Amino acid sequence: MRGRRAGAAVLLAAGLAAAGTVVADAQAPARGGDWLDRPLSVWNWPGVPPPRAPEAGEEARNRQYCEASIRLPTSEVDRTLTEAGWFLFSAVQGWGDAVVLMANAAWDGMCRPSQYQFFVFVDGRFAGTLSPVLMDSRTDGAGQRVTLGSDRELTADFLRYGESDPLCCPTRLTEARFQIVRGAEGPVVVPLGAATRALPR
Repeated sequence: MRGRRAGAAVLLAAGLAAAGTVVADAQAPARGGDWLDRPLSVWNWPGVPPPRAPEAGEEARNRQYCEASIRLPTSEVDRTLTEAGWFLFSAVQGWGDAVVLMANAAWDGMCRPSQYQFFVFVDGRFAGTLSPVLMDSRTDGAGQRVTLGSDRELTADFLRYGESDPLCCPTRLTEARFQIVRGAEGPVVVPLGAATRALPR
């Protein structure tokens, strides 16, 4: 698997370089939203399955109170995630054969998703996630919205909290841009860049 991943990385980097995209060296992601404040690295690889949900922890005990927020699977892509231990929430977004699904592993006391992720599939094949780390509602780096501009381009908004920001009201928002690359080993989502702006008070 390591050799295959290395080969895929070389091909992916070469293709993006030819397209004018700079690929940063892979590095361990920081916690929270810190990864949005530095050059974005590639964390997705073609031809790999979606990650399994983390083991159920204290927050997963809220499930009995949060059943109404769980979306039942209706497609093979949905079932791929639920079989990996994830709980679906929110609506599926799509453009052509590209779809984005939201899924979480736990909930906070108000049934907001915790340990959640945005998953991208293309023609039923997993293409990657839109964050290198799991996200929690009302914390720095929490994903808020995904917008598909085409079947090859999408953006995602991430809430950014300062040290003195109340949980209700982050003062900044980062928009990250992504490209879906289709290759022989499968589709893969590649981050292109991110820009942060202040939110109105």
